[in-house]
Amino acid sequence: LEVAGRSDKMWLRLIFLAQAVRGWTTTTTPAPRLRPLRAAAEEAAFADFDAAETAALGACKAGDYAGALSLFEEALTLPGDGYDVRRVSTNRSPINGAVVPRDLEEVRFASTSQRQTTFYNMACCHAKMGNSDEALENLEKALTLGFDDFALVTGDGDFASIADDVNVLVQAYKPKGFFETLLQPLRPKS
Repeated sequence: LEVAGRSDKMWLRLIFLAQAVRGWTTTTTPAPRLRPLRAAAEEAAFADFDAAETAALGACKAGDYAGALSLFEEALTLPGDGYDVRRVSTNRSPINGAVVPRDLEEVRFASTSQRQTTFYNMACCHAKMGNSDEALENLEKALTLGFDDFALVTGDGDFASIADDVNVLVQAYKPKGFFETLLQPLRPKS
């Protein structure tokens, strides 16, 4: 799973938060089981995309792929790094009819890169659960949005059971000909 720039500390914070919500202590309680962790994460109302994504990644690391999928789906509906400005009033300035800035409202949503990463992670979860059709569907959504780390996709062990289908999908989205040579200098050296 790709962590989208998040460190392990982020998901550990979620586990500690879940422990606090459920009344667990780290010295007297064994490692949390999947169900209490998912329940604690579901009880918390996520304020934004990052919080829900962190919870979903924590569920993935704990092996709760079904819970992670629902959290990833919720993350897509929450405010993220993307934003737009919406007009909330039809009032115009008396001077040349310009839009009055105080009548504008910022609207936040998951950015394209956040949606790419989320669909990729959802594909990984589906592949781990054996849902090959859903895994390929979510991987295609990520690639359609511009996810272009083809080496990561083809080398990811989560897709081992559907590697042939993943390779066909990657070849369909990989730049060809002139565009491949044009983009080559922009890619980081590995």
